[in-house]
Amino acid sequence: MESREDISPKTCREEHKKRNPEVPISFAEFSKKCSERQKTVSRKEKGEFDEMAKAIKVRYDREMKDYGPAKGG
Repeated sequence: MESREDISPKTCREEHKKRNPEVPISFAEFSKKCSERQKTVSRKEKGEFDEMAKAIKVRYDREMKDYGPAKGG
């Protein structure tokens, strides 16, 4: 299940690709910058991430309700 912490790196990646599509970034550097950004996120943005996380949780719970492991194999 995704949480605000899971969504934020995804958002950071998307922002980096929009701003610098041709510039590769190392995982370590990306993680550091994303972590720094998370510390400065406004309450409004945090609320938006929380709402996204709630929607993802509802979808996850709904999908897991009908989940059954594959037979055989």
